[in-house]
Amino acid sequence: MSITIKKAVISDAKKAMLAEAIACRDTLCDGNPNCTALPF
Repeated sequence: MSITIKKAVISDAKKAMLAEAIACRDTLCDGNPNCTALPF
């Protein structure tokens, strides 16, 4: 049970980090679709 909870927490943390990274990329790129500020 605790393993499942830990996996869920890690997954949520990864999603949050990804969302934050995407937001940061969008801010750095200022909407430029050809921007390479981050490698994804």
